[in-house]
Amino acid sequence: MWSYDLKPVQAKLLDQGIIDLSGNFDDDMATYVRVALIHLAVAGSPKIEIRITSNGGGITPGLDIYDMLIKYPGRTNGLVIGHAGSIATVVLQSCGHRWCLANS
Repeated sequence: MWSYDLKPVQAKLLDQGIIDLSGNFDDDMATYVRVALIHLAVAGSPKIEIRITSNGGGITPGLDIYDMLIKYPGRTNGLVIGHAGSIATVVLQSCGHRWCLANS
């Protein structure tokens, strides 16, 4: 049995429908996304925004996140803030609508 406690900032963003993917894509990030999507599914699968700032990371955790976002029944919007490299660009493709800031 696994457990994951959301950090206060993550929980506050999640209440607004925002999942922040900053840093290296690893098993901890995949667990965070899993917990966040379960929380949102219980809340009725509202529209969510995925904010990405990452150079990439592990292929397996990145593809796990991609698969979870593809299966999420609500609307997903992806926003690149800063940069999205390597597997982060693949995860961005799982979002139904994709944007990036002007200098991203």
